[in-house]
Amino acid sequence: VRAPADAPGSNFTLTVTVVGSQPQPTTKRITFAPGAVSATEYGATPQNYVLKAIRGQTMIVELFPDGGAPASARISGADGRGLGTASERGAWAGALPGTQDYYINVAAPPGAGRTGFTLRVTIY
Repeated sequence: VRAPADAPGSNFTLTVTVVGSQPQPTTKRITFAPGAVSATEYGATPQNYVLKAIRGQTMIVELFPDGGAPASARISGADGRGLGTASERGAWAGALPGTQDYYINVAAPPGAGRTGFTLRVTIY
């Protein structure tokens, strides 16, 4: 916690409360079979994925929860730029802005517990 350089110091109280424990996601690298344009992963929330792609390629992310709580997949670049979200309601598709790693974070809503899912990523 820092005050702006031109502000006088002040007293405060900071309280941090940790409620429950959520499993921490692992990160798995997605690779494509030689000649393939898509890969399918099976998992349970929370789970992170990473894959390398080239600027201008189109990526499609489809998420199919296996029942239980709803889940969503948040897609972002290694540069920190958020690209969008996929869920059981619809896929995310878009042209990739740079040659870099892309991250897919699959999660259920807080407190919802673990949800099994199938994730399909297509790049062309």
